[in-house]
Amino acid sequence: GDWNRAEADYRELLERQSRIQGRDHPVTARVMISLAIVLAERGGQEGDDRALAEAEALLREALAALESRLGPTHPQIGSVQERLAGVVADRGAPEEGARLAERALQLIRAAQGDSSQGYAAAAARLASIRRRLGQRDMAVTLQRQAVAAFERAVGPRHLETARAQGALCDLLLFQGSDPAEARDRCGLAETVIRAGPAGYRRNLPWLRLRLAQAHRRLGNKSTADSLLEILRAEPPVGQTLRSALDSLLGGGR
Repeated sequence: GDWNRAEADYRELLERQSRIQGRDHPVTARVMISLAIVLAERGGQEGDDRALAEAEALLREALAALESRLGPTHPQIGSVQERLAGVVADRGAPEEGARLAERALQLIRAAQGDSSQGYAAAAARLASIRRRLGQRDMAVTLQRQAVAAFERAVGPRHLETARAQGALCDLLLFQGSDPAEARDRCGLAETVIRAGPAGYRRNLPWLRLRLAQAHRRLGNKSTADSLLEILRAEPPVGQTLRSALDSLLGGGR
């Protein structure tokens, strides 16, 4: 969860790797991808478009290098396209992001099947973008596929599975679906992620907020209020989350 130190380490590694083997070497491309992931994570959390723009540029350069060396249908290509899709969507182009994510899902399914972590990540990415485009039913279907694929690939209590469960909980509440299912999925995700490392625990405020919403919709006011008290004692980071918390504390849904 220490994004600043990770970024500094990857920048140093990229400089050395580029000098030794060149910018178009597959190993250099993988370092670019790692740096881009860190920049995208930080940029998304902090609303830093400069970090997102650099992440996009690195991913496009890495994608071109890998396609040149490995061919356009190599399994690694799908993984990079999945990452690029998320950054492109975050920068305000969800339609292009959806096209990239669809292509990534096709490539990964063809190479790895639908029970791999790569397939699960690509399905989750596409679900997130479909939600941005207002395609709620498609988003829920894709996120269910992502959860099932993570469960098959790494198990039901893995941190990535838990994060996917939390995203499905969020979508179900957003869609207005069964709050009991949302409660169960968010509850499982909160339990697993609470015991995880710092990078995953950043998701806890959102999970607790959604869990409180699910309990409130089910009429479990005391349980919802207990979760909200935890959030009140540990102020969440980010204006969107603070606004959602203020709405719940004020009696909203």
